[in-house]
Amino acid sequence: MTGPLLPAPSKPGRRRSAGLRAVFDAVRHMLAAGGSQALSALATVRNRFHSWRDGGVPERMTDALRGPARERAGRSAPPA
Repeated sequence: MTGPLLPAPSKPGRRRSAGLRAVFDAVRHMLAAGGSQALSALATVRNRFHSWRDGGVPERMTDALRGPARERAGRSAPPA
């Protein structure tokens, strides 16, 4: 299961060789390290990062999580 915010696997082609959680954690590490230089040898992570970035996945995640995070902090959710 990919979850509601990550893209589903495409039907044609190979099965995913890396779990999405591991890839997501590696992408978070890349972002914290300041770019793809930290993990440039991991082609799977780099390619998935570029695919998600180009597909707007980070923006969708931010939009979906912003309201609940604000409510947990005692603030009102921003208007949609």
